[in-house]
Parts: sequence; structure tokens; C-alpha cells
Amino acid sequence: MSKIIITIPMTEEDKKTITEITSLQTSDISYLQAENITQENLEDCEIILGNISPKLLQNCKNLKWIHLNSAGVNSYIDILSNNNIILTNSTGAYDLALAEYALALIFALKKKIPNYIKNQQECIWKDEGKVESIFNSKTLIVGLGNIGKELGKKLYVLGSRVSGVKKNLDNYPEFIEKIYSIEDLDEILSEFDIVVSILPETSETFNLFDIEKFKKMKKNSIFINIGRGTTVSSDDLYLALENNLISGAGIDVTHIEPLPKTHNLWKSKNLILTPHIAGGYHLDYTLNNIRKLAIENLKSFLLNKPLKNIITSKKGY
Repeated sequence: MSKIIITIPMTEEDKKTITEITSLQTSDISYLQAENITQENLEDCEIILGNISPKLLQNCKNLKWIHLNSAGVNSYIDILSNNNIILTNSTGAYDLALAEYALALIFALKKKIPNYIKNQQECIWKDEGKVESIFNSKTLIVGLGNIGKELGKKLYVLGSRVSGVKKNLDNYPEFIEKIYSIEDLDEILSEFDIVVSILPETSETFNLFDIEKFKKMKKNSIFINIGRGTTVSSDDLYLALENNLISGAGIDVTHIEPLPKTHNLWKSKNLILTPHIAGGYHLDYTLNNIRKLAIENLKSFLLNKPLKNIITSKKGY
């Protein structure tokens, strides 16, 4: 009997589909909330659909495959190194949600919305002066994967000249003006008005955006991070904002989460900071995509067909 644990919120229709998929095999299916799962629940478990604490997975001797509801996988890489487990993620489910979120941050910073919110709270009627447009701007998307392409397409429609950074310098969309490698960053950062990081966490990207990178950016540029928090030095971002190396930043992730209350970033000027909420289940469209991908992969796994979004320990994503 295959024991399957599912923590991704499924509709009744989804559950019927899963029952049909698993009907050819004798399966014990449990729908549980991730925060309530214990080591006892995982005993003899072979398949997990959803994110649970990596610590609980260390002694799962029968686990064959785990499909994450997240796109980020860095907390689970060690499991791949130590066990013969297949790991897949939900890359592709978050494209719209994160692209729209990044766009919201860009608009807010370009139009000085945080300044006006602060003025409203203090009952101050004040014109904050000139603003900037996305139209005719130059944007660099560092990490031109699915999310980056979705954001790039939207910025292009709004009139921005969009370039990207990716490992494979071939096969990029026609709306991307130029493509660069990560090694080119130091030479090209000064050209762009908007820099968006959507990078995964790897040894190559750790603290990639430090004070030296911010020094190379335009003083009137804005920086957005909707990738991994560890790709940006939080201390250096604070210094960049305090010393006017860049004009503003919007980040949904930080090096340490939750960000300690004592960290200077909380007091940064011209910073929009949100608690890693751009993705998740906040948008129904995203959750529907997560469910669909998980069910498709479950069917493929049981039929011994290729899975989507297989993660390798070598690449780290």
C-alpha cells in the first residue's frame, strides 16, 4: 500500500480526481495541514505533496518523492544529498502573482506612493515633486526564468526597454532587448533605471547584491528583490539607501526571515518591505496552478512517466 500525504489545499473535485488516479493502486491518502504533521504521520510515507518541515523528513526511510508547493527549494537540497528521493517543485505556478507584485512595487516607487502614505498618516498635505515613468525606462531582470519573462513582457508593453541576465544566453523572448551573463553585472548595472532580482539561492548568488553592486547602479535607479533573500546583503541594501546610492527599493524577502525587529532595514528610507507574501496562496490563480501541477505530477509518478520540475542537488534549483 502506498501512503500519500497531501498538505496542498485541495478542492473536493481535486480529491475525487486524486482518488481516481490512485484507484489502480492500493493507496492510503491523508489530507493534513503541514504545521500539524508529526514524525508518526510520516512513518512508511512514500509520497508527499506539499511543503513540510525538512527536519521531519530526515528519518523517512520509505519516502520516494516529495512535490513542493513552493518554487524555492533551498531548505530541501540536503535531503537530495543524503537520500535517494525525487524532489519536484511548483515552478511556473507563481509567474503571474510575482510579476504583478514586482510591477506594483515599481509603480509605487516611481510615483512616490510611500511618501504620500506617510504624509497621509501624519495629516500632511504636501506635493512630493517630480516622479518617473516606466515608459522609456531601461529595466534589467536578473534571473530571466518564467517569472522574469512574465514581468519582462508586462514592462515591455508599458514601454520599458527590457534586458535580462540568465545562464543560457540563447533562446530568449523577442521582447528582451539584450541578454547578459551574471559575470557581466559589474559592467552593465550603471545603464539601468530598474533592476529586478529573481534569483534562486545558490553558492553563486549568495550576497550577490552587495555594496559594490549598489555603487555601480544609477543614483536614481530602483532595486526590486522577489527572488531569494540571501541573494542580497540586507546590511548593504540599508547602506545603499541611507547614502543615496539608489533612489529606492522594494523587497518581499530578506536574508533572515522574519527580519529581526532590531535590523536597520525597518527604518530605511524609500524602502517597501513585505514579509514574503508575493507568492503563497494569496492569489487564487496561483493556488489553482499549484493544485493542477501537483495532480499532474502525481499521475505521472504512479504511471512511471517523466515528472515536471525535477530538482537536482548540483544546480540547487
